[in-house]
Amino acid sequence: MRACTPFAMVLLCACAAPTPTPAASAPAPQTAVAAQPASSYVELTNPADGTRIALQRGGELKLIFDAQPAYNLQWESGPAPGPVLSPIGQRIFVGKSTNPIDYKAGAWNVFRYRAEQAGRVTLKFDLRPFGEVGPAVKTLQYDVAVE
Repeated sequence: MRACTPFAMVLLCACAAPTPTPAASAPAPQTAVAAQPASSYVELTNPADGTRIALQRGGELKLIFDAQPAYNLQWESGPAPGPVLSPIGQRIFVGKSTNPIDYKAGAWNVFRYRAEQAGRVTLKFDLRPFGEVGPAVKTLQYDVAVE
C-alpha cells in the first residue's frame, strides 16, 4: 500500500470537513448598542441604527456619517430635538480628499448637538439625494438620554 503525501492528506481532510449550512454562515442581525454611562462629550462615526447615547447636561454630541457625493447622497437631520438638545450650527460637509472636486473619494456629514436639559429624545437622520424631497434611501434613529 502506498503512503499518502502531506498534500493529499490536506485535500482528504478538506473534503471530509462538514460544509456550513446557509443559516450558520449568515451574518448576525445588527443590534443596537447599549448606552454607556453619561458623558460630557460623545463623538460617534457611523454608529449602528438604534444606538443609545447618554449625555450629561451641558455636554456635546457629535455624529459623523459617510456621505456619497458621487451619487448626490447626503444625510439630513429630522425634526428639531428641542428642548432636550439644541443643534450647534448647521450640518457640516467635509470631503475625504485633498482635491475639492474629487467626489469619488467620498465625504462626511457632521452633526453637532448640545445637551440643554434632562430628558430623552430620538434623533432621526435620512440619507437622500441632496435638495430632493421624497422617500429616503436609508433612515437611522438614535435614542439620546440627557441626565
